Amino acid sequence: MFCLDYALSFAAFYHLTAAAEARGLDARGNPVSAVLAGAASGLAAAVALWPVDLVRQTALGDATSGPRRASFAISSVPFGAAYLGVFFGFRRDDAPLAEVAALAAGSTALALAIEFPFDHAKHALVGGGGASAAALAAIRLPLSALLLLAFDAAVNPPKRRR
Repeated sequence: MFCLDYALSFAAFYHLTAAAEARGLDARGNPVSAVLAGAASGLAAAVALWPVDLVRQTALGDATSGPRRASFAISSVPFGAAYLGVFFGFRRDDAPLAEVAALAAGSTALALAIEFPFDHAKHALVGGGGASAAALAAIRLPLSALLLLAFDAAVNPPKRRR
């Protein structure tokens, strides 16, 4: 995922889970529901960005070897399922910050690993090498985990202790 993918996925996840909770469904505390909402959020971001996703269109359009790949960001679907779904599906409201941070890092690492084989644009951007693409994914892990923690703090503000 790229920058705007995150923002759109976060917005879609927030609205999907809020709509589900308004109907009495536990969309964030239930792992299956959270993974489905995460996947739907990734799909929504990919669909919204597809017509204007110049990074993917440029990276995949310049490939001279092998079959031409579609620029649709299908990798956002499994990424969203793991990134948002695993995190919110297993996050406890009363968990200490260290546990929440570990869960964010773990769900981010899982999401990056799941996304890796599907994200042909990142492979093309780094010259097609799997090792370079894996290094790029590893570099993204801390920032992606921190973005997830920031989103979590925005939608689940910490309760004030007296």
